[in-house]
Amino acid sequence: MPEWTFIAEAAALLSSLAFGVRNIFIRKALPYTTSLVSSLAVTAFTVLFFIPWTWMQGPGPPITWLGLLWLILAGVSAPGLALLFYFASVNRIGVARSTPLASVQSFVSLIVAILFLGERPDFPVYIGTFLVVGGIAIVTGEREEFRWTAREVALPLLAATFWGLSSIFRKLGMNAIPWPTFGALIMSAAGLTTHLCAYRIFAGRAKRSTQARAAPLLLAAGACLAAGFYLNLFAFMRGTVATIGPLTSTSPIMTLLLAAIFLRRLEKVTWRLMICTAVIVVGCALITAN
Repeated sequence: MPEWTFIAEAAALLSSLAFGVRNIFIRKALPYTTSLVSSLAVTAFTVLFFIPWTWMQGPGPPITWLGLLWLILAGVSAPGLALLFYFASVNRIGVARSTPLASVQSFVSLIVAILFLGERPDFPVYIGTFLVVGGIAIVTGEREEFRWTAREVALPLLAATFWGLSSIFRKLGMNAIPWPTFGALIMSAAGLTTHLCAYRIFAGRAKRSTQARAAPLLLAAGACLAAGFYLNLFAFMRGTVATIGPLTSTSPIMTLLLAAIFLRRLEKVTWRLMICTAVIVVGCALITAN
């Protein structure tokens, strides 16, 4: 129905905005806490959000062990490992430089789909791949104001890798158990478990303690993650991948625009970063739409 198409497209854009706002709140919170605590707090909020939401929906489709396994793997990948690496990257090099490299998850999903699922992409996908790789090369080629190290390149790319893997696992899980809110709950719980394990292992290495002023910022970031997660699932449930995929790929642009407005004292958003992010987003949109 046309009205559902419009609502799905609006939900996709709102989910991108919610993820962008989440990144801003996390960047503002990091001077007062650690990336480990940040990831733990936002996923805990998401779990608490989806427990009553899933319960209110009542009995859903049959739950299979294989579907449950795919959803757990999706959650361990993202929000689990992906947020750990992304927040660590934001803490190290800022949101403006982390965002372009972390936005290539569609490219990772494409590689996995070709190698392991036997998919054969159309010609526009190769154009999208060229744009993604070119955008990464231009971003990391920056030398005037910032010199990239191997770790600073690896952190956001690892985040993108796990986001890309998560989308493959989520697709397999939702095919087996077509219940979006239940899938979101299981993925969030798996991500929270991953963050708890990471906290137990690495918390002693933290160079600073968490201050009380970080709490409202982390709470707001968790609310944005939960809202974005739900809107994203709703958009894909009501719309088509060819339409919704490119719209959800706009989150990096939202993040940089918000950073330019609200993080002027913490971040320097250059035209180079904006243009490269736009190129990468267009590439990811071509990959997702085809």
